[in-house]
Amino acid sequence: MNSTRKETLRPAGVFPGTGILLALDVDGVLNTIDIDQWERNRRSGQTLQKAMPPVADGFTRRHVRTAHGDKYWVDIDPKVIDALDAFITSNNIELGWLTTWGPNVRAFIEQALNGMLSGGFVLTKKPSRSRGAVPAEWKRAALRARLESTGQPWIWVDDEEIAIGRTSLNFSDDPIFAVPHLMFEPAPTVGLTVDDVAAMERFAASLCVNVGKPGLGNGEVCRFGATSTEIQALLGERLPAFHVWRRELTMGVCPEHGPVVYRSDLERFLAGRPVLD
Repeated sequence: MNSTRKETLRPAGVFPGTGILLALDVDGVLNTIDIDQWERNRRSGQTLQKAMPPVADGFTRRHVRTAHGDKYWVDIDPKVIDALDAFITSNNIELGWLTTWGPNVRAFIEQALNGMLSGGFVLTKKPSRSRGAVPAEWKRAALRARLESTGQPWIWVDDEEIAIGRTSLNFSDDPIFAVPHLMFEPAPTVGLTVDDVAAMERFAASLCVNVGKPGLGNGEVCRFGATSTEIQALLGERLPAFHVWRRELTMGVCPEHGPVVYRSDLERFLAGRPVLD
């Protein structure tokens, strides 16, 4: 990984909200260490070191110590970090950390990533417990608060919170979905992949939001759904598989663009979930 450094974290106020917001989690997304297996091994009597699960092929294990003195082992995929860093630096991306690490993500960036993915901001800190529990869906609330003031397109990567949100009856009615968006829900022991980052690249290309070109650019974004042009740019080589997957889907109709695919269906395909019609 490239060790070129810049300011690790910046104030949220320096980001104008004219690019694509990338709301990024850490554990289960960039850090894929299998904590459940480690805890099972510990309960079986294994020592702290022997209980550690094996490092997956191609991954690197790093030790992180936060400013509060907490210590963690993290497993990262250098190829994913490189791809993600290149995506952010080559597009108009505003990286917002949306994670339980909060400001401690600074230690993760500096110690585990050698400064890669520097230059973003913390979208919000994990709220304090109220009556013994953290407020439900605090991450989506933070994302909504940001979008209410910026209205920018967004990408959200989280291994748990999106699935939790889907259990809410009004999830699809959330105003965050009124702008172009993309969501990834990686398996926590797999994390974000290089293919996922490639999908982000195609999403950015479909919006024509490039460095020095704030806003949605070409006006091709349709509020009724994803147009054929947008889908082709987003899916690339996965387009034939998508056509097979959506064969039984009901299409939307836009007065200007004609048939469109509902964005919720497109997200289901990208997340590897079955068709719902």
